[in-house]
Amino acid sequence: MPGPTHNPDPTIYVTCRDINTDEIFRRRGQGMGDEDFEFTKCPLCNAIFLVDEEHLTIYLDPDDLTNREAHGEICPNCVRRWIIENRSLTDWDVTWDEFEQSDWSWAATRPAPK
Repeated sequence: MPGPTHNPDPTIYVTCRDINTDEIFRRRGQGMGDEDFEFTKCPLCNAIFLVDEEHLTIYLDPDDLTNREAHGEICPNCVRRWIIENRSLTDWDVTWDEFEQSDWSWAATRPAPK
């Protein structure tokens, strides 16, 4: 998955600044302190997940944030190796259109146009 220096265009992609962490905690996201939430998608099947990069946790179900596991190189949805060299950094980024059509749409707000 993209590293911390990756800065996708916030008018196209959901960024960490758009995530409603208070709502994630209210819905029983971990809340262990120092969370680093981001949304990512599998570049193979396009399944969208909430990830806490600080605690290496992937949230599997937007309706049940207690359903989570350690994230690794295998997509929990298609069960294929999603960490593949030579992919574009944007392959894992979630567009606003994808996000707003997903069950995760409650967890972030698109920034107002400037």
